[in-house]
Amino acid sequence: MIDPEARICNWQRIGRYAYQSANWMERIGRALTPLVALGVRFWLGPVFLFSGLLKLADWNAALLLSTYEYPVSWLAPETAALLGLVTEVGGGALMIAGLATRGAALSLAILSIVVQTEYLHLNEHIYWAILCLWLVVHGPGPLSLDHLITRGAYSSALPLAQSLERLFLGVGRFITPVFLLGLRLFLTMILAVSALGVMTPDDQPLLLWFSFDTASLPSELPRAAAAAIASGLALLIASGLSLRLTALVWGSLLTAMILNDSVRGLGRIDALYWLILLSILVVHGAGRISIDWII
Repeated sequence: MIDPEARICNWQRIGRYAYQSANWMERIGRALTPLVALGVRFWLGPVFLFSGLLKLADWNAALLLSTYEYPVSWLAPETAALLGLVTEVGGGALMIAGLATRGAALSLAILSIVVQTEYLHLNEHIYWAILCLWLVVHGPGPLSLDHLITRGAYSSALPLAQSLERLFLGVGRFITPVFLLGLRLFLTMILAVSALGVMTPDDQPLLLWFSFDTASLPSELPRAAAAAIASGLALLIASGLSLRLTALVWGSLLTAMILNDSVRGLGRIDALYWLILLSILVVHGAGRISIDWII
């Protein structure tokens, strides 16, 4: 017969190990946050910058495209082309430099949504919008010009500097948990679709014109095992339970898929963006709206 006191001691030991592991993962996440923010900026910034520079190099072609290829119903072609050019070149350059990052990221997020709804339905546009919104919420990180400028401004005697600092911190504390919840639900939806085995062709997108045409787990897994794993991961991510570990597990499976060429073409792009989104969950954790926070 097992001694009740020994059983209690075992559970206490397990709880202590779990608490220590969670603390270590949180420290690792905080250490990686600047690199993740820098990586997202350097991933997105050149995409928009080079697209704008191509339009600038051939303005007549840009006008023709804005008139006939992807017209915006509520803007004149010249206005749409000019706004797109300024947003892409200016926003992309600012994002790379980490200068006025929140404003640049917000404008690029709006542009991505307009392109997705008015022109071409690609999953990548949704990923752009999500990552840009993360930069709006989180900021560019310490490896940026914004950080250097604001650090000096907040420590100076400039009017309203400290009030603005408190405002940004307060807004961040309120919006970040909501953003993380939305990101978790988005990834949960991807896993749930994979668990149900429901994939949509490229020409039949669902939900904000997002196409579920890429498997979220290795195809080598038996169907029942893949469904069980996807369901378990989806439940953990949606509830925010042991989120960092769950994100690392799914990220490892996605990395194996990419290295083994299990996904190709647009599917590889989906898998790469899922890895980036999972890295955000690793550095941030589940947020306040989660079981992790309650525990």
